[in-house]
Amino acid sequence: MYVVSVIIPVFNAQLHLKKCIESLLLQTQKSCEFIFINDGSTDASKTIIADFQKLDSRIVLINQDNQGVSAARNAGLQIAKGKYIGFVDADDTIESNYFQRLLETAATYKVDIVIAKYTLVQKDKKSLSTTNFPENKVLDSEFIQNKIIPHLMQFEDVNAIWNKFFSDELLQKNDIKFPIGVALGEDGLFNMQAFHQAKSVYFADFAGYNYMEIDGSATRSFATNTYFHHLKNEYQQDFSMYQNKHLTAEKISKLKAKKFLTKAISLLHEYTNPINKLGKEVAYKRVVTLLNDATFTKILHENYNEITAGKGRYEKFIFCAAKNKWLHLLFIATSYSRLRNR
Repeated sequence: MYVVSVIIPVFNAQLHLKKCIESLLLQTQKSCEFIFINDGSTDASKTIIADFQKLDSRIVLINQDNQGVSAARNAGLQIAKGKYIGFVDADDTIESNYFQRLLETAATYKVDIVIAKYTLVQKDKKSLSTTNFPENKVLDSEFIQNKIIPHLMQFEDVNAIWNKFFSDELLQKNDIKFPIGVALGEDGLFNMQAFHQAKSVYFADFAGYNYMEIDGSATRSFATNTYFHHLKNEYQQDFSMYQNKHLTAEKISKLKAKKFLTKAISLLHEYTNPINKLGKEVAYKRVVTLLNDATFTKILHENYNEITAGKGRYEKFIFCAAKNKWLHLLFIATSYSRLRNR
């Protein structure tokens, strides 16, 4: 019986996969199984994993047709034998004592979830993540329902799955799985389920996960033609099951609206950003489509005062321009902002 099960979904990850596997096998916590789900890779990923599997019996390899990252992780959860569950992405690495420290923290404080910091690794720099929640302190269910669940509904800074360590009992007892068929925010939905059922969580002040930011991947995904459609679907998610004395239906609606509007305005910036190489005509059409969308217009008008409260002059102007459909001013303002921030 393993103490820790680590689930690693893999899809065409051959460029970084070896470093990921090597970092896993160097863990000081030896009672780990490493479950790789090869989700229909067409590159050498399957071969790389199989070669390492010959060297270390803790490696489990599942090969399946491409079904997406949620289905891959669920396949790992289904066969995991550990008392605790961790996740790693195939293009990232972890420090050798990462799972040892997570396990010691979870066992010492008897918490359902441990959340660690992580290091963002970019081409020429590294930065340490921060959190808005108390560190090195057991947070109970009252705190979770009052503070963490509302935060998850509005923001995405706690959404990552790979810097969290879950009790298998928590996940199994409550049948917590990744949602299938959700193109945006699947990690956040999984986390919301888990935190909602957790009796206690712990934000640790150590980092052991190295998140590798691949050049251009985030912005290319962000500026795709289907992103706004997925964003609207995310907004339509039903969160009524999370209502409690702290979280009324009205408050949930406001939190969802703020998240939707913030991401929609960020999308406008991406559409107008030359780095995404959309071309002026395509960028213009996408901005027009977004600004004239009935859902966007309704939510912006209903929440305009709240979303602009406390914002700086530039942000207020962007929201105002979006509300009034000042297309050319939007392009000018976003271009000017990029020049100033170079």
